[in-house]
Amino acid sequence: MDTIYVKKKVFNTYFIYFMSMALFCVMKIILAAGLLNFNSQTLDIVYTMIVQLGILILVPFTLYLLIQKPKKITSKVMSNDFGLRKTCLKVIMISIVLGIIVFIINIGVSSMFSGILSYIGYQNPFISSADSVDSSLAKFFLQIFLVALLPSLGEEFLHRGFLINGIKNIGPKRAILISGLLFGFLHFNINQFFYATILGIIIGFVGVVSKSIIPCIIIHFTNNALSVYMTYASYNKWPLGNMYTWLAEKVANSNAFLVFSICFIIVAALLFLLIYLIVAIFKITTYNKVKKALDGAFEGDIEKDLQFKMQKQQAWRDVMQKSGSLNINYEEMKSPIDLVLPRERVIIRPTTRVNLFLYSSLILGFLITLFTFIWGMV
Repeated sequence: MDTIYVKKKVFNTYFIYFMSMALFCVMKIILAAGLLNFNSQTLDIVYTMIVQLGILILVPFTLYLLIQKPKKITSKVMSNDFGLRKTCLKVIMISIVLGIIVFIINIGVSSMFSGILSYIGYQNPFISSADSVDSSLAKFFLQIFLVALLPSLGEEFLHRGFLINGIKNIGPKRAILISGLLFGFLHFNINQFFYATILGIIIGFVGVVSKSIIPCIIIHFTNNALSVYMTYASYNKWPLGNMYTWLAEKVANSNAFLVFSICFIIVAALLFLLIYLIVAIFKITTYNKVKKALDGAFEGDIEKDLQFKMQKQQAWRDVMQKSGSLNINYEEMKSPIDLVLPRERVIIRPTTRVNLFLYSSLILGFLITLFTFIWGMV
């Protein structure tokens, strides 16, 4: 792969992302200025569809066609550049479990940072009045559509689909961190920034090891859907509806050291399960398929033969290329992180010019997020 082409692709990806972020910012301003003349429910629907389907999916895909100019839109192009690759039922089921785990982790992370912000005097200006909540079943399903389904499609297409695949040649670890950080900033809200960034990094891991955004969409949807469910469950007395209140009472009436110890054990268990399931996805989608193919092609007791080893390594690379996976040499892996974050063959170190629109996106996101913090401190 040509290094110049790779750098140009990274530059174009950052530029397209910045344009999407800037348009999203404009929509936020239009909404705040009251220029969308709809009633409250219609406004939510129109605004969310414009942002998620228009700005986060249609805009980057259109700019991609105009700038990258692919000769033909094939399944391979959509797979390599957007992560639109089918997955199996096992990975889908694991992704649902990961979504539940991520939701629990987010409760802890958001509670911790919300507590820190409240302690220093921040008051969230975006919390709506509890009296205005419509707890009807129709409103619940509408919120599942607006808060869970559309964001899981739009935000994952842009971040774990387009962005990570566009910049993966800077190294998958860097690509995941950048995608997670920009995902946090794109919420344009200090109260959501911290847990959204962590969520973005976790989902980024899954996107890289599965080489598909389908598991990412499922995790994102499950996390958001559970959040919506818990809100409506507390109003409608559905199962688990009083969980937050029950937990708060238990924490308040229990020994502080005991609470800390239990929380530490729970967090450690969740992190272990999280890593275990991500590795399981990698084994299902890539490792086991490649190992089975090579073990079937090369049998016998000639492992010590140098020529055989060279043939096997070449075959390994050929199989990985044909399967659309990353170019991985498993024999060179030295740590677990190499297993879940395999290396690309062409790794570049972007120059300041290549990173120009990355810096622009980070500055824009940071300034608006900082403004929401200042607004809440006033």
